[in-house]
Amino acid sequence: MDTDFLSCLLTSIIIFSGLVLGTVPGPKHVTVSSVNLGAVLQWDPVTSEDNVTYTAEFARAYNGNNYIEVCQNIRDTKCDFTGNITAFGIFHFRVKSVRQGNASQWVYVKDFTADRHTRIGPPSDVKLKSRSGFLDINISDPPMKIKDTTLRNTFVHVSYLVSYWKNTSREEVKTITSEQTFLVLGNLEPWNTYCVQVQISVSLNNTAEPSRPVCERSTSEGKTPGWMIAVILICSLVAVAAVILCLFFVGFYTYKTVRFFFPSCKLPEHYKELLTITPNSYAFLDIQNNKELDEICDEISIVLEQPASPIEAMKTEQESKETLDEQPLVEGKDDPEFRKDIPHYGNLN
Repeated sequence: MDTDFLSCLLTSIIIFSGLVLGTVPGPKHVTVSSVNLGAVLQWDPVTSEDNVTYTAEFARAYNGNNYIEVCQNIRDTKCDFTGNITAFGIFHFRVKSVRQGNASQWVYVKDFTADRHTRIGPPSDVKLKSRSGFLDINISDPPMKIKDTTLRNTFVHVSYLVSYWKNTSREEVKTITSEQTFLVLGNLEPWNTYCVQVQISVSLNNTAEPSRPVCERSTSEGKTPGWMIAVILICSLVAVAAVILCLFFVGFYTYKTVRFFFPSCKLPEHYKELLTITPNSYAFLDIQNNKELDEICDEISIVLEQPASPIEAMKTEQESKETLDEQPLVEGKDDPEFRKDIPHYGNLN
């Protein structure tokens, strides 16, 4: 608390002294921010007044004090020198504040080397591909900000720290290191989701930011598990059965509809004539005025004949014979052929 108070008090005194003496305080906390070989000079504003501007310059170390102006009379508190430097050169930077024609002292940042002081960002892309029980990893290097410069032609030792784990358990993280942008992960449990994160390292003291996690589902070693085959088979059978059932119902109702509108049996002609009779025709009125005729019926009784006894049957036969003998003979009675046709009855005794 006391330290902060003293710092604020000292800053206020310096600013007040500058106002009284007509001088301008210089920028504070001047640093160089470098990501992927870029170079941006940054500083804190000296005051909140709008009439303060800044001028920033750079120089190569072998040129001594031969500074080149890059940003002049800017109100922003940063200046980008990326387009003016190389990856392996040593550079000096300086900045001053200007207000109403009065300038502060130069504030310097010296001996900046991009390949040593830069911070490497995460890979630009990490792609995963599952293949027969393995997981292929393809890493893309981040682009460098200096023109015609890549990560590989700037740094001699580039390695990739690959961390991977099951998506269900972040605690069991495994790590491997590779110098290739393409590597393969093996010994994975099939049908599990694995996540991968990659960091680029160019030296022991320069480790890049990690990439965002990328996840992919692993497969088996070219073999489909039995449960998956069963599920696929059952789903296929259900789908086929549903299609067949739908086709059956569609065909059935289509047939019924066609038969309804186009029946196979035809109405008799007299029915058609009746259907064509208009309500005002005489035939139609005659049918309506016709009273129902009374039906005349005779009652008929059917009585079964009782079977005769054997004695009565013999008597009936004898009587028939006597009646036949009493009848006069017709012409041709002596003809043997004629007599042959007359039935002969034997002795009943």
